[in-house]
Amino acid sequence: MGAGALAMAASYSAPVHPDVEKVLDARPARDFSTVTVAEARAAHLAGATAGPPGPPMAHMVDAELAGVPVRRYEPADFTGGTVVYFHGGGWVLGSLETHDRQCRH
Repeated sequence: MGAGALAMAASYSAPVHPDVEKVLDARPARDFSTVTVAEARAAHLAGATAGPPGPPMAHMVDAELAGVPVRRYEPADFTGGTVVYFHGGGWVLGSLETHDRQCRH
């Protein structure tokens, strides 16, 4: 198991599946306790947007709901239905941009 997987898996008691190990190994180990919030946000955004973008959308609308930024995605083959995605981050890390790729799938 590589350094990235070891750092992530250290807090889990269950074994890590080999396919998950590959994903974790590809991510840099980060210790956000040694940087400012702004630096942590920049590192999180850089890591989240480093890969290829998700699939194109027919329509995307950014809005605000009760003071919280939200984004509505509509693929070209949209037939109805809604999924609401709440990311972690404790109101410190994460944004519409850091989770755009996941929400497009």
